Amino acid sequence: MHVIDDTDDRIRDLCREIAEEHDPDKVNEMCARLRQLFQVQHNTTRLRLQNIAMRFGSQMRSAPAPSPEAEESDSRMRALLSFLGLTSGDAA
Repeated sequence: MHVIDDTDDRIRDLCREIAEEHDPDKVNEMCARLRQLFQVQHNTTRLRLQNIAMRFGSQMRSAPAPSPEAEESDSRMRALLSFLGLTSGDAA
């Protein structure tokens, strides 16, 4: 988890630097680095979610039918699995 904490700290520090900087060229440069950090964090999160879905996907598909209260969270999980490209043909 140190990588995530380190990335969060870097993003926080960079945002602070951007807020304090007055030179527009430096701000643009720092914003480009910030976008790059966000992209790295996004890709890391997506890979982690794919790993979870692949590892536990069979348990999710073979779980008993959800109660009516769980319908909203079930549709969220299906949407997440679909986003990751890990849905079965009957899970739409």
